[in-house]
Amino acid sequence: MACSNNMQEVIPLPLSEDIPLLVTRDFFLAYSDSGVQRFELQAPLREIFGGENPRSQMPAGLIMRFLDARGKVISSLTADSAVMFEKTNVIRASGSVIVTNPKGDTLKTSVLFWRELPNKEGEITCPEAVSIRSGRQVISGLGMKANLDFSRYQFLVPAGTFVVEE
Repeated sequence: MACSNNMQEVIPLPLSEDIPLLVTRDFFLAYSDSGVQRFELQAPLREIFGGENPRSQMPAGLIMRFLDARGKVISSLTADSAVMFEKTNVIRASGSVIVTNPKGDTLKTSVLFWRELPNKEGEITCPEAVSIRSGRQVISGLGMKANLDFSRYQFLVPAGTFVVEE
């Protein structure tokens, strides 16, 4: 075995958007902005792709914890797989997607998009069927927008069961 600097002997690798540039196992990312940690992301496998559409894929699932300015967890997200689009800073989570907040509210859907907004709070959107369990109430619908702790949310087509105290 020997190395060569002769360019005629060096075989160039084909560039493809389908071949990862980097593969990381047991990946952990603590993202901060202006000295304030915004979220933590854990994934058993992360693949980075380049080309026209640079992205990070987490095909074996992920866990994200969103934090407030004091570092307190305001919500957690788990998903079977996810893609982080580098140009837009949007994360698309898919499969069995579950978001919980400290009050015990639980959001379930099959596709969820998270994006950071200019105010640094972030927004969750679900284009497909979604349900939120809050206490004894289950609210479901088709399409939804919410803030990160989903204390404020809006269904595009709502449906559900509501408990009314007499």
